Amino acid sequence: MTGLIGYGLASTQGTIEAFRSANIYWHFTNFTVGHSHATMYGFIAFIAWGAVYGLLPRLTGREPNPLAVGVHFWLALVGVLTYVIAISVAGVLQGFAWVAGTIVHRFGDRRGADVALADHRRSLDGQ
Repeated sequence: MTGLIGYGLASTQGTIEAFRSANIYWHFTNFTVGHSHATMYGFIAFIAWGAVYGLLPRLTGREPNPLAVGVHFWLALVGVLTYVIAISVAGVLQGFAWVAGTIVHRFGDRRGADVALADHRRSLDGQ
C-alpha cells in the first residue's frame, strides 16, 4: 500500500512539476532530484520489499520476524520522507533564489544572476 501511495504522490508531483509556471522555479533544482528519489524509494523500493516479504514465506516456508519487518518499514519510511522533503524544500528555495537573481551554492558562495541566467539559457538552447 505504501508503494502505491508513493506512486500516486510521485505522479502528482511530476504532473505539477511539468506545468510551465512551476517549471520556472523547479527546473534544474534539487526539487527534481527529490522527485526522482521519491519515485525510486517511495514507489519502487517499497513495492520490491513488499514483494520480498510476500514471497519469502512461500519460498522458504518460514515467516520473517514481524518485529524486524516493522522496524525495517518504519525506518525506511521515515528515512525516505526525511530525505525527499528536505531536498524538495531545498529545491524550492533554490528555485526562488534563482528567479530572484541570486544563486546560493555550498557554504554561502554567491554568483551573480547574469552568470546563472546565461548557464540556464545555454542549457535550454542545447549548447
